[in-house]
Amino acid sequence: MKRIAGVALILLSLNGCSWLWGDKGYFRDRSNDYLDARMLPEMQLPDGTQSKPLDPLLPVPGHVAALNGQGAVVQRPHTVNHAMLEGDFSIQRGDGQSWILAQRIPAQVWNMAQAYFEEQGYTIAEERPHVGEFITAWLPASEMPEATRDSLALGKNQESRFRVRIEPGVQRNTSEIFVDAATRKGSRESDWHADKKEPAAALALTGLERFFNQAGNQGQSYSLLASKNFDAPRRVALIEAGEGGLQVLRLDAGMEQAWSGVGRALSAAGIYVDDIDRSQGIYFVDLERKAAQKEPGLLKRMFTSKKSRERKATGQQYRVKLTQISRQVFVGVEREPGQLADAATTNRVLSAIQPHLN
Repeated sequence: MKRIAGVALILLSLNGCSWLWGDKGYFRDRSNDYLDARMLPEMQLPDGTQSKPLDPLLPVPGHVAALNGQGAVVQRPHTVNHAMLEGDFSIQRGDGQSWILAQRIPAQVWNMAQAYFEEQGYTIAEERPHVGEFITAWLPASEMPEATRDSLALGKNQESRFRVRIEPGVQRNTSEIFVDAATRKGSRESDWHADKKEPAAALALTGLERFFNQAGNQGQSYSLLASKNFDAPRRVALIEAGEGGLQVLRLDAGMEQAWSGVGRALSAAGIYVDDIDRSQGIYFVDLERKAAQKEPGLLKRMFTSKKSRERKATGQQYRVKLTQISRQVFVGVEREPGQLADAATTNRVLSAIQPHLN
C-alpha cells in the first residue's frame, strides 16, 4: 500500500510541474511571445488629467521604405575573389596597409613565420609569444645571400631587420600577419615602416606569403604540432655544469617561454608538481607521486576529514629551478635551496623532460 501511495505522489508531483514549467506555467518560455504580439492603440488618459505627454518608446514607422527617399542606392557587398579562397594564405589590402590572411590559428603560423626569416639569414632577437610578436636582429646586406638581398631590394651598405605581428583574425580559426621593416646605413636608422613606406617590408610580406603556400603544398605540417608546442624553445641542450658530472638543460628561449615549456614538459613526463614559485622560477616536484593523480571529488571531500586526505612527504621532493642568463635559460635540479641534487636524480629528471621540450 505504501508503494502505491508513493507512486501516486510522484505522478501528482510530475503533473504539478506543468503549473510552473509547462506551456501555461508561470516560468514558461517567453522567447517567442513576440510572434503573437498585436498592435494596440496608444494609452489614453481620462479627460481633465494633467500629465506629461506619453510618447511611444519604440515607435514603428508607417512605411519604412518611404524613409529612404527617391533615388536611394542600396549598397551591395563586394564580390568575393574566388581565387583568394583556393589557398590557405593570401595577401589582403585595405586602409593603406597590407597583411597576410591565414586560414590557421596564430599558434600554427608562428613557427612558420620564424622559419622563413631564419632561411633568409636572420636570427630572432626578441619574441613575445603572448602578444604574437617577434623581432629579428640586424643583418647587414653584405652578409646575406645575393638572392635574398635582391629580393628585398637592399643596398650592400644597408642593414635591415623585421618585426612580425601575428593576430587572431576576424573569423574563427584565422590569423592576420603584419610585417614591418627598419633599415639603417651607418648611424642613420629608420623607424618601423610597413609596405607603403618601406619596400623591404612589402617584399618580405610577399615572400612570406609565397613561403607559406609552398610549405602547405608540400604537405609540411605545422598545424597541431605547432599549436601544442607553441612554447617550445628553438634549441634544447643537456650540458655539464661544474664538477661531479652534474648536468643542466640549456634553453634558447626567454623566461616566459621557458617557464611555460618546462611546466608542460613536467606534466607530459608524468612528474608530479606539488607547488610553484613563479617569482623565483621554481617548480616543486615529488618524484614518488604521479602527475595523473587527481584531487578528491566534492563528495569525497565532504564525507572525509582533511587529516585523512593529507599525505606525508615522501622524501623525494626536489626543486626544478629556472635561471635566466642573457638570452638563455638554464634548468637545474636542487634538493634544498642552494643545495644541488645528486647527479643520478638530476639526470633522471632532466632526461625525462628534455624530449618534451624539443
